[in-house]
This record gives sequence, C-alpha cells and structure tokens, in this order.
Amino acid sequence: MEFGELANAVIMQAIKDYEKDYAELKRIVGKEDTEQRQKYLRHSMDKIDSFFKGDWCATLSHDGVARSWEKKKAEIRERIGEVE
Repeated sequence: MEFGELANAVIMQAIKDYEKDYAELKRIVGKEDTEQRQKYLRHSMDKIDSFFKGDWCATLSHDGVARSWEKKKAEIRERIGEVE
C-alpha cells in the first residue's frame, strides 16, 4: 500500500467513525442511563474533529481536507438529523 492510499484509508475511517458515533448519539440522546455513553461519543467526535483540523491530517493530505471535512460533517448531520 502506498502512502497516499494509507492516508486516504485513515481519513475515510475517521469519517466512518464520526458518522457511526453521531448516529448512535442521535439514537440515545434523551434516554435514561446513557449519560456516560453520550459523554464518550461526544468526546470521540471532538477528537475526530480535532484530527481533521490538526497538522497531522494536513500532513496526510495536501488537498484541503479540513475544509472538505466541515462540508462532510454538515452532510452527516443533515442526513441523520440534528442531535438535541
């Protein structure tokens, strides 16, 4: 696997992880006894967001992924629905 393929795989996995966490958060928000899980999911999503805005992601991809990330994140939230 080339560096570019590996970089793309890392970025794609981060997007999938964010989408999965966001969908689960949407599903459990407001339910009893889910506060710890909600806290974990929000933390995980914050870490992914930081990854896309950070230097390491910029090093992996030289094509403005941080700007694309904001658009992708908005698409995920629109498709799944806003979390209360």
